[in-house]
Amino acid sequence: MPTAPSSARFHLGCAVWGHPGWVGPVFPDGTPQRAFLSEYTRRFSVVEGNSFFYATPSADTLAKWRDTMPEGFLVLPKLPRELTHEGLLCAKPSLRDAVLARLPVLAEHLGPVFLQLPPSYGPLFFDDLLAFLDAWPSSAPPLLVEVRHLDWFAPDMAPRLHEALSERGLGRVILDTRPVYAFGDNPQRHNPRKKPKLPVPVEPPAERIMLRFIGHPERERNDRWLPRWAELIDGWLRDGHEVFAFCHCPIEDHSPFIARRLQELLEERGAPVPPLPWNEIDEPPRQASLF
Repeated sequence: MPTAPSSARFHLGCAVWGHPGWVGPVFPDGTPQRAFLSEYTRRFSVVEGNSFFYATPSADTLAKWRDTMPEGFLVLPKLPRELTHEGLLCAKPSLRDAVLARLPVLAEHLGPVFLQLPPSYGPLFFDDLLAFLDAWPSSAPPLLVEVRHLDWFAPDMAPRLHEALSERGLGRVILDTRPVYAFGDNPQRHNPRKKPKLPVPVEPPAERIMLRFIGHPERERNDRWLPRWAELIDGWLRDGHEVFAFCHCPIEDHSPFIARRLQELLEERGAPVPPLPWNEIDEPPRQASLF
């Protein structure tokens, strides 16, 4: 029997919590960088912890973040590239353990952990992936897995990956880059870290789902896909899944507005989602204090 839908099971946000181009359109005029996290958490309920990918923040830094975040706000840490992008996953258990030892500082703001595999990591390393997943400590936050090698999506491999995640109760990361490839003007063409063009699986293997929607900076173009995502998210929530939805854009100025559009479409459907904190802010943009 499906679990009763709960608005607490939907989380919406962006890949980062601050961008200079958000000052004015999203954050109050004059907002200093040190206030970005505070302003972001007044608008969204979750953020990707991409900073963990480049270097695990210190315990002091994590404590400062924790103390800034309101009740219910979550961070989804991304495992460091030294672990996920430099050799076999199972080769560095001490690095895995060091990261996991640091994460509890976030306390109630710690969400699932995001495992992103590089395009070079294909099904030839399936045994390594399974061994890593099986060695993930039961006391650690749950994993969400993103694969980027095309062979993971092949007809003979996709069911095996789905079954492996399902058997372990692990969530899938769905990467949708169609908007940036569909119009022949790829807005990420000058970005050295381009998001790949991949198939888009929509069957969740487990309780948790993470959607990463890479939107086009001409925002109206994203309406080719966003209504369908709103429909799917609505159905997943009603079936008892927990959904983490992140909206990106190669031109970061637009990311919050793409996320806000997804929220609008979900509300139009009557989906069981909480109000977007951003929409609850009724005061006009203010001049932020510089001190």
